[in-house]
Amino acid sequence: MSTVSPARTAVGEVPAPPPGRPAVTRPWQVEDVLALPTGPRYEIVDGGLLIMPAPGLLHQWLCRQLFLQLHAQTSPAWEVTLDVGVRMSDDPAVSDFRIPDLTVGPSARRPSARDLLAQPTGVSLVIEVTVTTGKQDRILKPVEYAEAGIPWYWRLEVEPELELIAHELMSGGYVETGRYRAGVARPAAPIPLSVDLDALREPEDAGSGA
Repeated sequence: MSTVSPARTAVGEVPAPPPGRPAVTRPWQVEDVLALPTGPRYEIVDGGLLIMPAPGLLHQWLCRQLFLQLHAQTSPAWEVTLDVGVRMSDDPAVSDFRIPDLTVGPSARRPSARDLLAQPTGVSLVIEVTVTTGKQDRILKPVEYAEAGIPWYWRLEVEPELELIAHELMSGGYVETGRYRAGVARPAAPIPLSVDLDALREPEDAGSGA
């Protein structure tokens, strides 16, 4: 089993503010992000603004298929969400947040218009689909999700072949608990969940893998 250490990793992708916007000399806040132009995906990491390109069609298709599979298995006591911002700390003074591709957690009350981000204590599982964001999904995000105390982390890798990699939080860091390449995977999770990996492959690739 391999472990992702919770040691903080420097984030080198934090860019300058978009053209026409004055530099922010204090940590970025959610309100600052809301004032930015729509289009890219914005996140706050270590108080700095991180701008991610809009996901591609394959990424979005895989996320949608995963959502449909998992949603069909959950009771009303649990919910699966797509692209919901999650704070990286329960401390209101910390503005950092990430937007996982999918989250699974206990069902909560109906959000109000003022609820912009989910609290990490309300998220039991985060899932990232890795098509072009390898460094973020393999190195940086696991550290942050572990520090936020999120118990389970799955990553769906697309290249060089489709593979679901599951992790569980143990002693402050994620420990790999399984790799799945074909068939129906049943990784460790907060509730019994399965993923039909063959249904996520291209038709000519269905049934391949080990």
